[in-house]
Amino acid sequence: MRLSLNPAIDRLRDFRTSRKERRARKRERIKTRSRPYRVLRGTGVFLLRSFVAVTAASLIFNAVSQPPEYLEATTGHTVKVGSADVHYEKWGGTGQAVVLLPGFAGSSVAYDYAGPKLAAKGYAVYAVDLPGFGYTRGGDARDIRRQADLVAGFSKKMGLDRPIVVGHSMGASVAGGVGLWHPQSTGGVIFADGDGLDIQVPRRIPRWMAKSPYLTSLYRIGSRWTWLDQKIFKRSCGSTCTMFDGEKGKGFTKRITRPLTSRSAERTISDTMKEFTILHLTPKQIQSISVPSSIIWGSEDVSGGYLVRTRQNLGNPPERIIRGAGHQVMLSHPDEFASSVDSLTRQMLENKRAAQHSRG
Repeated sequence: MRLSLNPAIDRLRDFRTSRKERRARKRERIKTRSRPYRVLRGTGVFLLRSFVAVTAASLIFNAVSQPPEYLEATTGHTVKVGSADVHYEKWGGTGQAVVLLPGFAGSSVAYDYAGPKLAAKGYAVYAVDLPGFGYTRGGDARDIRRQADLVAGFSKKMGLDRPIVVGHSMGASVAGGVGLWHPQSTGGVIFADGDGLDIQVPRRIPRWMAKSPYLTSLYRIGSRWTWLDQKIFKRSCGSTCTMFDGEKGKGFTKRITRPLTSRSAERTISDTMKEFTILHLTPKQIQSISVPSSIIWGSEDVSGGYLVRTRQNLGNPPERIIRGAGHQVMLSHPDEFASSVDSLTRQMLENKRAAQHSRG
C-alpha cells in the first residue's frame, strides 16, 4: 500500500488523471464517427463560441459608449411649448409665415440651404425640430396627434398667423395632422416627398434583432461613421446633387448626423424598429384635410412613399416636380425647392381668398 502524507494532493492528481482519460475516450469516440458529423459538430461549436463572443462584445461596447440623453444645439433658438423645449431655426423677418418640418431621423439642419432662400422671397421661415430627433427636448416622439398639437402650439406661441406648414418625408404626416386637427390656425400644408402614410415595405429587420443589443451597437457605429453616412445621403439626394461631395459634403454630413448620436434619437430609432411603424395618418384622415394643400416631389425619389397615392388622397392638388432631385429634395435643389414653396404658397392663398370671396 502506498502511503501519502497529503491526501488532498493525491485526490487532485487522481482527478486530473481521470479527466485526461475521459477526454481521450471522447476523442476516440469522435474519430470513429463520420466526417460530416465531425464537421457539423465543429461548426456548431464555432458558431456558439462566436455568438457568445459577439454578444459579450456588443454588451461591453454598449455599456462604455452610452451617449448623452440630449445634445446642445450650436445654432438656433429654443421656446417652451407645453412641457417641451422646442428647438428651431429662423430666417427672414415679417411676411407670410412658413413652418418647415423635417422627416424621419431628420432635423432643422436639413433646411440650412433652402430656408434662407425662401426667406429671401419675403417669408418668415421657421424650421422646427420634432420630438425624437434634432435638438428638441421632451414631447412625444411616437404619437402623431401630439406632434401635430406641438407644431400648432409652437405657431401660437410664436404669434404666427395661419402659417403654411411644409413637411418633408415623415414630416408630411405631421404637417397633414396640423391641417387636419388645427384648420382654423393653418393657412395650408405642403407634402414634400412624403405621402403621410405608414411604412409600406416588408419588415427587413427581424423582431428579435430589433430587441437585441446588436442593433444598438450597429446604430452607434453607423451614426458616427461619417464615410458611410455620406454615401447614404449622397445616394438619396439625386443624380444631380452635389451637397454631399468632397470635404464640404463630409462636414455637412457630420452636422446632419450629430443630433442622431443622442440617447433620445437612439431610443426613437429602436422603438421604430421594434414596432416597425412611423408617424402616419390614414388615407381617410388625409382625405379629410380641409385646408389648402400642395405637393413637392423629387423626380428621382423612390423612398418618400407613393406620389400617385399622395395625389389621390389630397384630391389632386397643385404640385411641383423637381427634375433630378431624389428624396432629399430641399438639399439637392434648394433654389427650386424654395421657388416651389413660394409659388405653391401664393397659389394656395389666392385660391383661398377666391373661395372666401365667392362665398361672400
